[in-house]
Amino acid sequence: MSSKKMHNLILMMLDDLGEVPTIKLAKLLYYADFLHYKKTGKPITNSTYLHLEHGPCAAAFQATLHELTASHKVGFKTKTYSGEMTSTYRAYTTNTHPDKAVFSKSELQTINDVIKRYGGLSGEKLREMTHNEFPWKTTKPYEKIPFSLAQYIDNPVDSDTEAEDAFFKKSVKLERIVSAIKDVSIKS
Repeated sequence: MSSKKMHNLILMMLDDLGEVPTIKLAKLLYYADFLHYKKTGKPITNSTYLHLEHGPCAAAFQATLHELTASHKVGFKTKTYSGEMTSTYRAYTTNTHPDKAVFSKSELQTINDVIKRYGGLSGEKLREMTHNEFPWKTTKPYEKIPFSLAQYIDNPVDSDTEAEDAFFKKSVKLERIVSAIKDVSIKS
């Protein structure tokens, strides 16, 4: 049986965000646990996270979702995604409110920060982000991701626009540096 905190963390994410696809939910849990560990030295759920194909995932994630759906605390719809390939996925919703009393003040703050920071992103965007972070890049498939790697998770930007702005600023700075080097080379 999975932890009371894992159950309530899932319920809290669903309560705040509404319908959430499986991959997105798994990544939100990962960020909540790892960012809380980064901040306090302790994860929220004490789950073991594994390096899986679609990114970091709590080992007990699927079992916990099964427990929550079997007890009718959570429901799901099977949806179809049509992109480069057509695939199906589950989108979860909650049928009950979380018991927030199981969380400490700092845990609630981290959970709310994760919801605010990542809640508007798609599962695919979160998957892409986790695949580009140090904890994912330094572990092998099916290997445990140590919480000690949480220190290497960058504070993410809140939207694609901010990411594009940051990229543009870095590009402009790089262009100026290259231009300055060319000017020095030509004058020499």
